[in-house]
Amino acid sequence: MEEKIEQTTEEIIIEQQSETVDYSIFTKADFEELVNKTTKLNFSEQFMTFRKVKPFIEELHENEKNVALNKFLSEGGENDDFEYHGASFYENFEKIFANSKKHSAQEFKDSLVKKESNYKTKLSIIQQIKDLIEKASTGKGGFEKFKSLQDEWKATGPVSHEKASELWANYHAVVNRFYDQRHIAFEILDLDRKHNLQGKLLLCSKVEKLASESNIKKALKDLETFHEEFKHIGPVPKDQQEEIWNRFKAASDKVHENKNNYLNLENERQASNLARKTALIEILNEYITFNSEKTSDWSEKTKEVDAFQEEWKKAGLVNKDKVKELNKIYWDGLKTFYNNKRTFFDALDKEKKQNLVDKTAITEKIEKLLELENMDDAIKEAMELQKSWKLIGHVPLKVKDKSYERFKIAVDALYDKKRGVIKQNQAVAMQQLKEKSDVVESVKSKYFTSLAEIEATITEWNTVKESSGDAYAKLYHSFAENIKNKLNSIAEIPENEKDKLVMKLQIEATKHNADGQKELAGWERKLRKELRDIEDEIAQITNNLAFFERAKNADAIKKEFAVKIAVENIKLTSIKSKLDLLVKFSKA
Repeated sequence: MEEKIEQTTEEIIIEQQSETVDYSIFTKADFEELVNKTTKLNFSEQFMTFRKVKPFIEELHENEKNVALNKFLSEGGENDDFEYHGASFYENFEKIFANSKKHSAQEFKDSLVKKESNYKTKLSIIQQIKDLIEKASTGKGGFEKFKSLQDEWKATGPVSHEKASELWANYHAVVNRFYDQRHIAFEILDLDRKHNLQGKLLLCSKVEKLASESNIKKALKDLETFHEEFKHIGPVPKDQQEEIWNRFKAASDKVHENKNNYLNLENERQASNLARKTALIEILNEYITFNSEKTSDWSEKTKEVDAFQEEWKKAGLVNKDKVKELNKIYWDGLKTFYNNKRTFFDALDKEKKQNLVDKTAITEKIEKLLELENMDDAIKEAMELQKSWKLIGHVPLKVKDKSYERFKIAVDALYDKKRGVIKQNQAVAMQQLKEKSDVVESVKSKYFTSLAEIEATITEWNTVKESSGDAYAKLYHSFAENIKNKLNSIAEIPENEKDKLVMKLQIEATKHNADGQKELAGWERKLRKELRDIEDEIAQITNNLAFFERAKNADAIKKEFAVKIAVENIKLTSIKSKLDLLVKFSKA
C-alpha cells in the first residue's frame, strides 16, 4: 500500500515539474514581482527559478536598451552620447542570481551532509527497534519507547534517493516484526491503529476538499504534503485498511482529474493562442522589411511595433514545443527592425555631423569677412553664405543651439559693422555737403573779374570730396548754374573758353544725375550723328562744286560753295571740340 502512496507522490512531483510558464510574455514588472517572491524561497529553489528566467530577462534588458537607444537617436542624439539609465533592476538581478547560485551550491553540499546524517540516524532507529524486539520489550514501557522511535523517524529529514527505498523497506520490516513477533498487548495495538485511523480519515477529508480548490498548482502542492503525511501514519485496523486507502486514492484521483481538465482547457487556449501568434508573425514580416528615409516614418512605425509587442503579450501562452520556435522568430524579427532603424539613424547621425562641419565652415567664412574693408562686398558674400546655410540640413541636437548661436553672432557682427560704416559715411557726407554748400554760397556773393578766379573757385569746389545722392546732385547743379552766370558777366573771357568751361560744368552736373551715364551716352551719340551729318553735307557741297566747274557763272558759284563749306567746317570744329570734351570729362 505504501508503495502505491510513494508512486502517487512521485507522479504529483513530476506533474508539477512539467508545468510550463511562458516567460517570453513577461514584462519588466512581472519579472520584478517574480524575483521578489522567489527571493523568499531557499537558495536552491531560487537558483532553479532564476536559471530558467535569466535568458528572458537578458533578452528584455537588451530590447529595452535598444528601444531607449532608438528613441534617443530619433530625438537627435548620437551613439557616443547614449547612456542607459534603466539597468538598475538588471544589475540587481545579476547580483541576486550570483548569490543564489553560490548559496545553492553550499545548500546542496550541506543537504548531502544532512542526508547522510539523517541516514545514520534512521539506521540507529532501526537498530534500536531491533534491540526492542530482541529484548522482548513487549510491555507498556517498550511500546512507549517504540512510539518514541517512530516519532523520531518522522521528525528526521530525508536521505539520499539511492538509499531511501532500502532504508524504508528495512524500517517497515522491523516495525511489522515488532507488532507481529513480540505480541504487543492487543488493546494497545488496537488503540494505536484506531488513532492512526483518525489521522488518515482527517487526511481523506482534507484531500476531498482539494477537489473544490480552483488553484490547481496549490491543490497539487497540498496533495503532495498530504500524501507524505499519509505515508508516515502507522497502520489502521486491518478490516478498514482497504476502505481507507480507496477513499484516500479516490479523493486524490479527483484532484488529478481536475488537473487533467485544467490541462485540456489550457491546451485548447494554447492552440488558440498559437493561431493568434502565427497571424502576428505574418504582420511582423512587414516590420522586418520596412525602410524609409524619413524620421517621422520611423517614429510612426516604432509606435506600431510597440503596439504589436503589446498584442503579442496579450496573445498568451502556447504549447511548450512551439514556444522556442515562435519566440526565436519574434525576437529575431524585432531585432531586425531595430537594427534597421539603428542603421538609418547611424547614417542620419553621420549626415548631421557632416552638416555641422559644413555649417561651421560657413560660420568661419562669415567671421573672416569681418576683416574686409569693403563692407558692400562682405555683405553680398554673407548673403550668399546665409542662403547656403539654410540649404544644409540638421546638425546633432547637442550642438544645434551652440552652432546657430555662433553663426548668428558672426552675421550680426557683420551687419553691425556695415551699419557702423553707413553711419560714419553719412556723417562724412553731411560734412561734405555743408562744405560744398558753403562754396555755392560764396559763388553767389562773390564778384568775379577773370577766368583765373572762376577756375580757382572750381578748384576749391573740387578739393571738397564728392558725395552722392539727390542732395549733392541738386547742390552741384546750383553751383554750375551760378558759375555760368558769373562767366557770362565777364566780357574779357573768350567765348570759346566760356563754352569749354560751361560744357565741362554741364558734363559734371549730368554725371551726378540718377541716370547720368545714360544721359552722357545719349549726348555722345547725338554729337556723333551731328558730326556725320556735317561731314556728309561738306562732301555733298564739294561734289556739287565739281559739277558746276564749266558753268558760265562758275566763279560766283564757287564763292558761294566756299562760304558754305567754311561755315560747315566751323560747325564741324565746334562739334569735334565738344565731342572731345565730352569723351574726356565723362570718363574722368
